[in-house]
Amino acid sequence: LMSRELAELNVKEMGVRFSELQENAKLTRNALWIQTGLLIFATLILMLLLSTIISKPIAGLITRIKAIGRREPLPNTPLKGPAEIMQLDEQLQWLDTHLTELEAAKGQFIQHISHELKTPLTTIREGADLLEEQVPGPLNNRQTHVVSLIRNSSLNLQSLIEQLLDYNQLQQSYTLKKDQVNIQKLVMSSLSSLQLLIAEKDLTVTVPESAPIIEVDRSMLQRVVNNLISNAVYYTDKNGQISIGTKTIKDNLIIDVSNSGHPIPEDDTQRIFEPFFQSSKRRTGSMKGTGIGLSIAKEAASAMSGDLSLIENSKGCIVFRLRIPLEPV
Repeated sequence: LMSRELAELNVKEMGVRFSELQENAKLTRNALWIQTGLLIFATLILMLLLSTIISKPIAGLITRIKAIGRREPLPNTPLKGPAEIMQLDEQLQWLDTHLTELEAAKGQFIQHISHELKTPLTTIREGADLLEEQVPGPLNNRQTHVVSLIRNSSLNLQSLIEQLLDYNQLQQSYTLKKDQVNIQKLVMSSLSSLQLLIAEKDLTVTVPESAPIIEVDRSMLQRVVNNLISNAVYYTDKNGQISIGTKTIKDNLIIDVSNSGHPIPEDDTQRIFEPFFQSSKRRTGSMKGTGIGLSIAKEAASAMSGDLSLIENSKGCIVFRLRIPLEPV
């Protein structure tokens, strides 16, 4: 009897101890869950804080890199952040200054060499013109052909020099000189220098019957229109069609220059506005393209706060669109 009572007492005591252990384990488990939750919350807060501290200066670096790529002025606000990021910002500032110096040197070189080339080129052209007019004496057919080659080559070289000077000028700061411009007369002026080639290729040219008179920089607009129309004439096959249209959309002047012919190769459409890019599409006419005309037109459009784009590129219809904000007179 005595041993049975002792056994029951031990069992009861063990049950109490087991219950206490279970309660302690439950409390410990709850405490661990709370500590884990607090640790996760603290980690998230720390990660958010660190990402904010790092992401803001990184975003500033990205903005600076894009500005350098577009050759725009860098933001004046200094970056704040870790020492490595601030050191990288200093390197970007140095890179921007160095690129500006290189661009200035490049511009001076292009301007100098272009003017130096113009002097002997003028002499070559004058001599070729005199020979073509047979002022020194009569020429036979072979000599006439050689003189014609010299004259065409000098014209091509002159065009390239003038386009290089134009491109160089557009890379510099430029103050727009607004004037009243009759768009219809400007288009006709661009066509007049191409009349011989238009007649030779028997092209049908459609021009706007009427067009607005607007306040715009005449020379900038002339650059764009000249390049678009000359491209249309040179890239249109014989007996083709060219159309120049104007319209106004939401205080913007739209000039569309379209031509018939084969579409621009898809691989070329992404690069046609890059300077010196030569499309694989065949150009007709005696003058070879320089690969800089559309780039000059694009820069001139941007200088007028507008844009130039290829809006249609299908068989039989290639359309370039110039959009510029206008101030109607």
